[in-house]
Amino acid sequence: MTLLEVADLRVEFDTYGGTVQAVRGVSFSLERGKTLAIVGESGCGKSVTVQSIMGLIPMPPGRITSGTAKLNGKDVLRHQKIDGTAGTARPKRREAGAGRTAAKWPSGPCSARRHEARG
Repeated sequence: MTLLEVADLRVEFDTYGGTVQAVRGVSFSLERGKTLAIVGESGCGKSVTVQSIMGLIPMPPGRITSGTAKLNGKDVLRHQKIDGTAGTARPKRREAGAGRTAAKWPSGPCSARRHEARG
């Protein structure tokens, strides 16, 4: 059974230099009981992808212009998407994102946590 299904996720940010397409058409699925690791080069959109699903993208300057993210069959992006032409969107409630069900675990050298068995 599919726990999370992301399809054609697109996220943009307005900057002084113009619009940056941070995520362009990301799709993946995660089956219940499985683990997903999103890996890639620095700046490729890993964090923005996860933060979008969790409802943590600051709007503005960011915006989710298209895509779906279904968590247990419910589209958690439905209150956050905009058409990219005008206005801003905000989740109607904090529960609009997947932040209450999913977690983002940083793995960088400055933010990673050490996992040690205490004896």
